[in-house]
Amino acid sequence: MKLLFPCLVLLPILAFGTLAGSTAHAGDDGDAQSILKHEKYQLTNGLTVILHENHKLPQVAVNLWYHVGTREEPKGRSGFAHLFEHLMFMGTKRAPDNQFDVLLETGGASNNASTWYDRTNYYDWGPARTLNTMLWLEADRMEQLGQAMTQKKLDSQRDVVRNERREGYDNAPYGPANYLYWKLMYPSDHPYHNPVIGSHEDLLAAQVEDVVAFFDTYYVPNNASLVVAGDFDSKTIKPLIEGLFASIPRGKEPPRRSAPAVGFDKVQQVTLTDTIQFPRVSFAWHTPAFYQPGDAEMDLLAFALASGKSSRLHKRLVREEQLAVDVAAYQISLRLGSTFQIEAYVKPDADLARVEAIIDEELSRLLKDGPTDLELERARVDIETSALSDLESIREVADRLNQYDAYLGEPDSLARDLARYRKATRASVAAAGRRWLPLDRRMHMRVLPKKASDPTLPSRASRPAAGEQPAFTPPTPVMFTLPNGLTVWHVDRPDLPLISAALRLPGGSMAVPREQAGLATLAADMLMEGAGSLDALQFADELGLLGATLTASAGREANEVGLRVLKRGADKAFGLLASMLTAPKLAEVDLARRRGLMIQGLKQSVEDAPTLGRRVATEWYFPAGDPHGIPTDGYPASVAKLTLAQVRDYHARYHGPAGATLMLAGDLRAAEAKALLSKHFEAWKQVAARVPIRPSVSSGDTTPQPLRILVVDKPDAAQTVIRFVHPGVRFADERRVGLEVLNTLLGGSFTSRLMANLREKNGWTYGASSSFVSWAKEGLFVASSNVQSDKTGPAIGEFLAEFKRIRGGDVSEAEAQKARATVVAEVVQGFETLAGVTGTLATYAGYGQGPDAVARDLAATQACTLAHLNELAAAQVAAGRGVLVLVGDRKAIEAQWAATGLPKPSVISREQALAGELTR
Repeated sequence: MKLLFPCLVLLPILAFGTLAGSTAHAGDDGDAQSILKHEKYQLTNGLTVILHENHKLPQVAVNLWYHVGTREEPKGRSGFAHLFEHLMFMGTKRAPDNQFDVLLETGGASNNASTWYDRTNYYDWGPARTLNTMLWLEADRMEQLGQAMTQKKLDSQRDVVRNERREGYDNAPYGPANYLYWKLMYPSDHPYHNPVIGSHEDLLAAQVEDVVAFFDTYYVPNNASLVVAGDFDSKTIKPLIEGLFASIPRGKEPPRRSAPAVGFDKVQQVTLTDTIQFPRVSFAWHTPAFYQPGDAEMDLLAFALASGKSSRLHKRLVREEQLAVDVAAYQISLRLGSTFQIEAYVKPDADLARVEAIIDEELSRLLKDGPTDLELERARVDIETSALSDLESIREVADRLNQYDAYLGEPDSLARDLARYRKATRASVAAAGRRWLPLDRRMHMRVLPKKASDPTLPSRASRPAAGEQPAFTPPTPVMFTLPNGLTVWHVDRPDLPLISAALRLPGGSMAVPREQAGLATLAADMLMEGAGSLDALQFADELGLLGATLTASAGREANEVGLRVLKRGADKAFGLLASMLTAPKLAEVDLARRRGLMIQGLKQSVEDAPTLGRRVATEWYFPAGDPHGIPTDGYPASVAKLTLAQVRDYHARYHGPAGATLMLAGDLRAAEAKALLSKHFEAWKQVAARVPIRPSVSSGDTTPQPLRILVVDKPDAAQTVIRFVHPGVRFADERRVGLEVLNTLLGGSFTSRLMANLREKNGWTYGASSSFVSWAKEGLFVASSNVQSDKTGPAIGEFLAEFKRIRGGDVSEAEAQKARATVVAEVVQGFETLAGVTGTLATYAGYGQGPDAVARDLAATQACTLAHLNELAAAQVAAGRGVLVLVGDRKAIEAQWAATGLPKPSVISREQALAGELTR
């Protein structure tokens, strides 16, 4: 579901083929190179075309790279490349206004875009039948967008981008520091000096003439590369591409900004303040350019320093000395030169100098001796697993083909990419680190908490007809039950040597009383602290060597365990999973540390307004004592009182096989699956009886009632979080499917009514959305947006007006058709990855639905009539008792309140909200 549409990239994908994929053991897993088989050619106007056929699902992806990004922006126009990305969706003569999105969504397709320093990419994906439309739309705007640009369009998207900056930087924890990072790392005349988002002043200065000139210079076919990937026939598509694109005139060769390598000649120290809970210390260096010698070594150094709980900085700062709540290290790879950064989020009472000294100690040790053989092997296997997992998505494959072609000149540079990591040695990694990461030449930043206070061409004249859509049938799992009562659903998908599992364990946070809120989450966290004879670090290392990712989490109604692993490591990985369930360590020292991290995380959440809004709105909607309203991660006071005995009791009752369901998908035959699970789960037994989930005390009554309103005061906030919550329906309710269709047109897609109003028409927000959330015994309707503070009152009025309008029964057949197609396409896309297969089936199984439920829902979606949608809208949209929660500056909200005509709100502080001290 596309909520925030054209977006900038905040950090790039790591260079190591997280998308390109391949294997470090091709003899075991087959020729991964064939996964990226393609045909590459060039049209007479210079447009590069790359075709990749893949018939796994009836889906396609179009990925178009324009080789222009932030680095080409003229002086005084920071943020312009990203602003232009937004303007690319504002329509042409043939596809005016928002028809780019409407035409795609009508066929069930979606699209997005991103801007980075070296490129801007536009991508479309969806049902195979929409490929003709995708290509026509991309050709149309490549030819005509500049001709259709107006001041009104520029003003509209400028407001949207400025709100994006407010949301991502001005109003976000550490946002101002992240914004300044590039300005501090590069001199003012360097192409990388300005952040992608740009300054408010430069955005306001942009003129229509600038837009047209930028388009004419850079958005020309000889500066672009087009990838088409998925379920299509090249013999059919090549003539269509020729007819749509070849007659677009070739442009002049675009100018390219370049710059010599830069570096610090001393330590540059910077101290900033922000409204945060945890101080952040960071170090940054200039490092080798993307794919150049030393670039891969920087990735490997980052992995050894801060990837996973057995990494050096995590062990030292988070586990052993417990001075920090999180650490990170990463290489940001770019064409003209890269940067390497180390960050630590420090506990409020910790000594910053001590933390910085430890970072330097561990870095110096690593640069002296290099990573261990175990660290190198863990990194390589992690790279391989990530690569194969990303290759499951045709959208990601298309983008990686473009990336390889742009940086290396060959779309299938897969082996060349991964060979960089295979060839790296302990000595070469250490040497690269010593060369590029000197302790006396770097940026040292501290972020501290603020103290209180022309003629149409015939080939593009009309949109080509949609193609035929190949049929889609959801996979039918093989079902069996183990002797211990565990139900298994198995789907055999052999196209990649991967296996994914999702284990759903009934229980969740609703199984514990309010005074123990957070227990389910803490118990899930404790599962990751080692098992059997392995402590947490040894357990993590074993998983890393297998290329396995193991997760455990708690939801409201169930606990979930997920496993992803290369096929060759499945036997050992499932053994580790079984050990985690049957013999977790559950030690007092780990409990104390995990409990402390939970409390620190909760305290930090008061600075994240959207997170706080979600938490408070759900809790305040439900009556006091209703288990649905209690946050799964609890309250600082409740978490502080949790004991090891409570964790062990919860584990005995809710981490057993009784009532559990395991979803298994991947390169595994049914007989192999049964043998694997029988071998490892035979000893897993239910230790103690489950206590039934506490019943809800709320009501889904949709009788009109006054809106209850609560303001959570966040002084000086640049935006206000607006969040409505009203009754929804249970998962088993026959109205659920129709409501999903209805919601798609109201607030569940980019062309939805809420987005069209609040973002496209008024420019008050970067995004607005709505959803129907369905659980076993309860359901919610939620609508929300983060709007600029001075538009809080008008934005509330527009929400209420949209609710009233749709309840009046004005849904059109065109909207209904588009929404049905979008929902169907999203269901199909959910089966693209193994995790999608297991996750989708786990949801249905968890609510008592059989394996045929997906097909039933698809049929019900396609049969959803206009009359039914209007009937549902009148009865269910923002109906009955409801709440409105606002997180923002109280004074700014109060100044606008009289004009809303709504009852006076209650007001609480963020600290009260976090503690659950809500006025009812």
